[in-house]
Amino acid sequence: MFQFLKSSDSTEEGWKKRSLKDNVAYAEAIWCTCTAVNNLPFLVANHVSDMVPVMFPDSAIAKDFRCKQNKTSYAISDGLGPLFHSRIENDIRNKAPVYSIQVDEATTAKHWRQFDVIVKYWPEDCEQVLIHHLKSFSMGHANAEQLKANIMDALSGLYHDKLLQLSSDGPNVMKALQKKAIQDINKDIVDIGTCNIHKTHNAFSAAYEAFDSSIETLGLEVFQCFKYSAAKREDYELAQAKAKVTAHFFLRHVESRWTTLEDVVVRLAEQLPALKQYFLKDLPAKERESGRVKTICRILQDKLILAEMYFIRSVLELFTRITRMFQTSAPLIHILYDEMSTLVVHLMRRCLKPEAIGERTGKDLYEVDLEKKENWKREVNIGEAAKAELKKLHDDKKISDASYSSFFRRAKQLYQKAISELLRTFPLKNSLLRYLQVFHPLVRNVPQSKEAVKQVATRIKAFPRGEIDKLSDEWVEYMSEKIPEDWYCCTAENTDDDEGADTDDEDTAQSRDQVVKYERIDVYWSKVGKMTRPSGERKYSALMKLARIALTLNHGNADVERGFSKNKLLLTSHRTRLEMPAINGLRTVSSYVSRSNFLCDVQASIDSEYVKVVSKSGILCKVLTGSDVIRDQ
Repeated sequence: MFQFLKSSDSTEEGWKKRSLKDNVAYAEAIWCTCTAVNNLPFLVANHVSDMVPVMFPDSAIAKDFRCKQNKTSYAISDGLGPLFHSRIENDIRNKAPVYSIQVDEATTAKHWRQFDVIVKYWPEDCEQVLIHHLKSFSMGHANAEQLKANIMDALSGLYHDKLLQLSSDGPNVMKALQKKAIQDINKDIVDIGTCNIHKTHNAFSAAYEAFDSSIETLGLEVFQCFKYSAAKREDYELAQAKAKVTAHFFLRHVESRWTTLEDVVVRLAEQLPALKQYFLKDLPAKERESGRVKTICRILQDKLILAEMYFIRSVLELFTRITRMFQTSAPLIHILYDEMSTLVVHLMRRCLKPEAIGERTGKDLYEVDLEKKENWKREVNIGEAAKAELKKLHDDKKISDASYSSFFRRAKQLYQKAISELLRTFPLKNSLLRYLQVFHPLVRNVPQSKEAVKQVATRIKAFPRGEIDKLSDEWVEYMSEKIPEDWYCCTAENTDDDEGADTDDEDTAQSRDQVVKYERIDVYWSKVGKMTRPSGERKYSALMKLARIALTLNHGNADVERGFSKNKLLLTSHRTRLEMPAINGLRTVSSYVSRSNFLCDVQASIDSEYVKVVSKSGILCKVLTGSDVIRDQ
């Protein structure tokens, strides 16, 4: 917000050169923008309008400042929102070679289904890919035909032949929508499958069910047990002191969210001694017979519960690494294929013999026969912590040989289900995804890279056919280009994971603790695209054009999912009178203003057009709300 204002004509000289009327409109425009960005209720405007003249009695601008509830609402929904929306459309039409969209729908506090369309594009005058809210719709029935009609409405101001990709999650209605989009909007839409973050999450969920554990139930029940009871929390703190456990409280697990279970399991394992102290010893026997507490006590009495926690945590580390990595807005399409392949390989190495996997990666992983018993290890890898706990239980005769063997059998079922689901849903046979790895800076010197970049250009119809030969020539030159390492590799960071570890080799310990972080891939390619010859001509114009197209592809659906989180902050149970024009205005203003955080030349200043729409909104407000009807909150 403040960066946005710094880019505007907000200096003292700027205030002096405008008329009083324009300065008042300017101040009202700043207020309306602040309201949208910070999700302030429109009712607050009534108090601000009354307070400003009182707080600044010596200011002529403050004296005339009048931007109450209805005017603020109309300024955002009918002024600033449409203005910024038109600027986004103009950028896409005139400055971006292509654009991609993400779509999804969810139920809101108003108990309607809201369908959001998010647009992603890379304009020529910007160093980074931009992502903006395009339009939201309220719906009852959500069939594929209705969703397609909404998308056509959202894209009414854009060229359909520039639509590169439509990304969504995996329900059948979204698959039908994809087919209709290809038929009726753009037949050259790139199809690389639905959101792979959802696929990763769903694969683990299916694998967890195959393992048949009560850990998730324990996390849910324990959280609910203490959620609303201050007395129970106080008693539990005493149990933590007795068990000498850190005074942490329980985390909430949401089954539909991607990354919550791992942290919940870590916390449960940490608090297990205190949980047993509280529920199995401190609570009166009578209270242990109630429904929720009875369930918790039953799970805590399971001798294998800690080993199960260690094992599930070990597996979750592999899955949540993917789900967290691909929630970023930065383009990651160039590493998506490798990361999907790596996840499957890591799971296979935990349970299959090395000779069964060999050097296979990517599409070759489908050749591994999971049904062949000879390919499986006698005891699958359950993680060192789980293995040590299980061995201790077995050695101490606390579990039988049958329980010991059963644990490994259940772990095998988890791995088998996880690998099967990932291979079934991951697009590891998609050639375009495999070739897109060529945009990683470390891949440019690979001998096959020239053919890979040519294949990308051939498979994406948006790239001009007549420039493929020029692209090939530029790639050969790019392969031998001396590019500074700091263009793509940030300073290594020390993770401190092994602090205090015993070692005689200081260099080895230091290198083990270092993690290489890469610069945003679009920032890297922006630097490459600016390289020139002595004549001033751009060296890699065709290559940069392909990079702008390829890095506009979505690697997941996290951006539109984040939009629903913003909706929850925006559309609360106390603010259900907001209608779609206001919601679209608020989302668009907030989204557009945030783009000033990017390192690009953003024409987002509060200019004459900006001030003009706020002034017109005031007139519109007077015409439409002459009876002072409260439009929304």
